Amino acid sequence: MTIIVQYTLVFATVLALVALGGMFAEHSGVINLGLEGTMVIGALGGALAMRYLPSTLPSFLIVVLVILISILCGLIYSLLLGLACITFKADQTITGTALNILAPALATVVVKAITLNEDGKATSQLQYINMQENFVFNLTKTDMSWVIPAILIIAGLVVLFMAFKGIKNISKKVKIEFIVGGCLTLIGVLFAILFGLGILPMVTFEWALFIVLILYALFKTYLLVFKKNKVKFKKNLISAIVFGSLAILILVLNLTGFFVDLTMNWFVPLMLVLVCISVYVLYSTKFGLRLLSCGENPQAADAVGINVNRTRYIGVIISGCFAGIGGLAFIASVNSSWTFDVGVSGFGFLALAVMIFGQWKPINILLGAVLFGFFRAIGLTYVNIPFLQDMNISSSWYSMLPYVVCLIVLAFTSRKSRAPKAEGVPYDKGSRG
Repeated sequence: MTIIVQYTLVFATVLALVALGGMFAEHSGVINLGLEGTMVIGALGGALAMRYLPSTLPSFLIVVLVILISILCGLIYSLLLGLACITFKADQTITGTALNILAPALATVVVKAITLNEDGKATSQLQYINMQENFVFNLTKTDMSWVIPAILIIAGLVVLFMAFKGIKNISKKVKIEFIVGGCLTLIGVLFAILFGLGILPMVTFEWALFIVLILYALFKTYLLVFKKNKVKFKKNLISAIVFGSLAILILVLNLTGFFVDLTMNWFVPLMLVLVCISVYVLYSTKFGLRLLSCGENPQAADAVGINVNRTRYIGVIISGCFAGIGGLAFIASVNSSWTFDVGVSGFGFLALAVMIFGQWKPINILLGAVLFGFFRAIGLTYVNIPFLQDMNISSSWYSMLPYVVCLIVLAFTSRKSRAPKAEGVPYDKGSRG
């Protein structure tokens, strides 16, 4: 069971990251079919960084530098799509396909040139054995004590900010908000001091996750009780129930020792953070609303002073950054070497399916990525499941499983999918009427 969970997290993380990238591009009005190729280039940049960075560097610094290099490689490669499709108004489907064909060939040539020069034998396989372990950690051995005071302080400051917004009309509810916010902030500072002095024991990753989930569920419950917003009532109620249930599940798994042998990679928490940031940026910032308008009605966006082409470039660049991280996550999560002439095994196209299944919405994309990641994990780990192994089905069928599930799911859901109206249509400023 543990190995299925590990592989599900690995594949779900890759799919979610790349699908989020495709989402930003399509919301801007550009179809990024070149996600597969961008993943390959991001993976190549990350692999080269892991090969040449000094192993004496701190583990955290290695992880950060490798991720930044993958982001830079994905960004640069995505600019080719932006240049062709936005500046020169080329066909987006053909351009994306060309980028997908170019990337594995380019990566293979680069890797063969490097291995021929250094090892005397040209091969498309690049090894980074001493660096890959920096991206993996054991949940029960990772100190995440800083998470608790950080969350308490941030939550306290948020509640205080909400209280200050209602200071003109001081009521009993506002007074309670001041008290709650002040208490949370002070408790957070106290916990930070206690953990810093070593008075409180270390909090490992799985317990930190439980605390994060339960605090978020309590925050949503607080909004239900004190912020009786009829519009968001149902949304807050569902969030409180879902996150409360997840917290209880994590608690049960902790108590049963499920996480003892479970290892995770740093891309999982990074992906979760990026999903949250994506939700906020898309629906709560001026940039997000401008991006959405460029994908729905670029003429109207241009009419109110939004630079459509610049916004689309930003959307494509964000897409390249996410795909670059996704490519690195694909090769670095469980492998210590990668053969670049096989690309990334079609995960860029599977991510597009996840994006469509998720209706171009970050949370839905995350859920779809977990679904497809689970079936991909089953396809690789079926030998560890007794009843599947006893069925004596060819391994080829299990390898096909995620793609078959993808076709079935899209067959039932694509009819209700509503893509951004202006995606795939080059914007001509002269056509604004």
